[in-house]
Amino acid sequence: MEFENEDDFLSKLNKLGASDSHGEIMFVRYFKDGRQFDSAGSEISSATIEPGLKKLVEKRVVACAGVVSDEKYNMVTTAFCVPVEGCEYADVLVVCYPPTNVVNYSASYTIEDYSNSRFVAVCVPQGEIIRVIYSDSAMDVQQHGNVYEIIRNETNEKPASDTIRMNIDAGKSVMYPTTVAGTECIVAVSGINEFENTNFAIVGYYRASDIYTTGYYILSVILGEFFVFFALVLLVAVFGMIESHRSRMLLATINDTNKLIGCDSRVKFERVSAEVISTNKGTSFGVIVIDINHFEYLSGQIGNESTIKMLKHLFELLSSILGLNEKLGYDQNGRFVMLLHYREVTDLAERLNPIISLAAQHCTKFTENYPLNFKGGIYTTERKLTSTVTKMIDMALDAENAMRFPCDFGIFRIYNETLYSSSVQNDYIELNMENALKNRDFKVFYQAKYNIAEDRVDGCEALVRWYNPKLDEYMQPDVFIPLFETNRFIVKLDHYVFEEVCIYITESITNGLPLFPISINASRITALERDFVSYYSQMK
Repeated sequence: MEFENEDDFLSKLNKLGASDSHGEIMFVRYFKDGRQFDSAGSEISSATIEPGLKKLVEKRVVACAGVVSDEKYNMVTTAFCVPVEGCEYADVLVVCYPPTNVVNYSASYTIEDYSNSRFVAVCVPQGEIIRVIYSDSAMDVQQHGNVYEIIRNETNEKPASDTIRMNIDAGKSVMYPTTVAGTECIVAVSGINEFENTNFAIVGYYRASDIYTTGYYILSVILGEFFVFFALVLLVAVFGMIESHRSRMLLATINDTNKLIGCDSRVKFERVSAEVISTNKGTSFGVIVIDINHFEYLSGQIGNESTIKMLKHLFELLSSILGLNEKLGYDQNGRFVMLLHYREVTDLAERLNPIISLAAQHCTKFTENYPLNFKGGIYTTERKLTSTVTKMIDMALDAENAMRFPCDFGIFRIYNETLYSSSVQNDYIELNMENALKNRDFKVFYQAKYNIAEDRVDGCEALVRWYNPKLDEYMQPDVFIPLFETNRFIVKLDHYVFEEVCIYITESITNGLPLFPISINASRITALERDFVSYYSQMK
């Protein structure tokens, strides 16, 4: 195509972006001599070019860069590179489509079809949400940004998020039953990896009661999601007509690399680490997580560009200590994961502590003099408590967050049998809490409030203990209350305690016993429930 001048070139470029014949194009970029420009001819900083996209531009091939982030507009797009021959104004065009064109919904389904769900979203295997189809007013799904984090926060079940990740990776469509604060729920996963490992999934989160009561209609909507992916395969196949073999290889590894910092993703880290551990059974390995403290706040203060530079520098520093069969990956939100071998656990301290100190000093040039602090956890394979790298990382995170335990060295805590016992205790609590409530094993005691000046009892406070009839002993609230606040079972327990107090007052009136004001506790989780006031007033 010939152009009269640069204005003519830009005019035709904008017509391309507005043309319906090429689908719903979000915007167009072009490159000249390695420099990036928008469709208005304004230069865009080369620092915002994702590494994968940059390589395709440099190679000047017709290719799809997959799902990439555009820093200028702060959005995720599906980008296609097209080299331009014989044009003095551009070497390569980059046409950006919305990911929703790749993950497209049948027109027969509307938002109302999903109104019985908590949320329905499209995500990639790492869990990053690329489109929210529906979300009820109580859930800010987009703010969380990651499906696995949402499910884990809601259910407080690691196996739930692990199972979802596994099925998305495998391209399976399944229904996964779970319980949230005593309410039966269903997570519906519709996955696809039919085309060069380019994985997407629709994840829907439903209350079981809503599905049962609305019957076949809502079930047909969920099952309808599965058939959507046949359209996805066709769409990707059409896009594949313009892809070269090199670009398909890029798509096959899109989930293996964090393109912003050039580091292996957690997905790849888990895969290659499992292979290393499996083939080196006589070697002791440490699976290590390293987190930047207050990462979200810090990144918000210093900006995206400085954050990326900081993470790249950390990646380079941590890479410098890697030896044979040792691995490094980047998870998310300022978290790196490492696999290091050792003879004595103190070997890990001698290697990690100096590099962490160096990182804290060197990275202040990117953090605008905000102090950079880290925290970390270690799981050692010699403990043989698990065989999966995913679980090893989770155990290292448990160690990192075990604030009641002192650090074993520097900023690091090592996962040990005491922590394991604590984890087992948490499993016991969650598996038995519903039956304990049903059997009224939560006992309410009344602690007097004594007026010393008047020498009389002025009232009392209702306190709860968990009675174990098999052991004939009580569990103290500081053991189970924090976990209940995490998994939201605290709402049921708060309601139960208030009901017990009302029963006690009623029986006192019936039996002519003296009455005193009784104070009860309500968690902030309970206080934020929509029916907080109405429930307590009606029960009273």
